[in-house]
Amino acid sequence: MGAETCGHLFWGCDRACEVWNSTSIPFDAQGLAFPAFVDFIWHLIFRVRVGQELLELVAMVAWCMWFNMNEVWLGKPRHQGLAILQRTHFLLDEFQMVNLKIHSARCNKDAQWSPPKAPLYKLNVDGATFESSHSSSVGQPFVILLEE
Repeated sequence: MGAETCGHLFWGCDRACEVWNSTSIPFDAQGLAFPAFVDFIWHLIFRVRVGQELLELVAMVAWCMWFNMNEVWLGKPRHQGLAILQRTHFLLDEFQMVNLKIHSARCNKDAQWSPPKAPLYKLNVDGATFESSHSSSVGQPFVILLEE
């Protein structure tokens, strides 16, 4: 097997097109020419303006296709598109269920901040995304050490 690009794996090969066309993701898998997967994600977020649930589906579909490609490289059988999609939905349901429980547990309104126990420190940073330039940035942390 020769080297494959991300573009080929995610939307250039017949198996990828079969998987993508079986999803509810609003794009035409034929003829896409994104140089990297992250460019495809940016396209979905800023051009198509898909929501979080659809982005989660895209990420899980891509991961399942990538995982199957690695299995094939290790000599295991190549899965049909339907099997990849079934695994995608199973893992996505599991992911969303776990994150729903975590989110629900975080909604305690009586919670108060307390400093971490030594020798740990808390460090806050800020981040931003810029739609016009399709870029993002993480701010430099400003550190203040306080002794109580």
